[in-house]
Amino acid sequence: MCKCATSALVYGAYMGNNLKHIREGRDLTLRQLAEKVKPKASFSMLQKLERSEKPLPEKWKKRLSEALECAPGDLDAPLNELEDRGTSEWGGPQLIPIRGYVAADNDSVVIFNYDEDEIEQVECPPFLNPKHLDAYQNKGPSQEPLIMDNWLLYVYRNKVFPGVPDEYLGELCMVKILADGEATGKTVVKFVTKGSSVGHYNLHSRNENIPVIRDAIIEHSAIIAGATPRKKII
Repeated sequence: MCKCATSALVYGAYMGNNLKHIREGRDLTLRQLAEKVKPKASFSMLQKLERSEKPLPEKWKKRLSEALECAPGDLDAPLNELEDRGTSEWGGPQLIPIRGYVAADNDSVVIFNYDEDEIEQVECPPFLNPKHLDAYQNKGPSQEPLIMDNWLLYVYRNKVFPGVPDEYLGELCMVKILADGEATGKTVVKFVTKGSSVGHYNLHSRNENIPVIRDAIIEHSAIIAGATPRKKII
């Protein structure tokens, strides 16, 4: 089974720290945060801290909170206790568009983009920056029990990159497959790891009944910033 990151992903079902939520709320990549931390931190160390692969000691809380301009206790406080602070940062609850849906299983379809006049809106989750944030409805059982059918997935449209950046490895991403045989052209939600050769990637599901897509070539990828059960549509 793929040992991939799940910390700070599913709001309301979270066991870890809040580093990823707060970092993305500040519109920072992990590498940008590494540059802001004083003294400068390594990308690999921050990645391990963010994924809860290493504990978050007080000295790191202090360094990270200074770089993120938050209280040290925010980094490991329950997310529901930070909800009011998170939404007030953006001037109250913010609405973001549901751009369409993406299927998470191997029989997935490409993202369906609604016409601009027909776009539905939902409230932005706390500690996700509403700027550049889009929602997509998940279809299928691929990431169960982590993410369920019809949940909403959140993606920053300004963080869609060609291929797969190194910092996306091991993370849950929305990826468009350029070529891998039968799955060519599909958009799927998968955990991404390196394949057997440069430029090829293995795509994993949390659901052990879904087979791994091996050695896929990825056209572009976007990290899943968070996921929540779908609430009432505005």
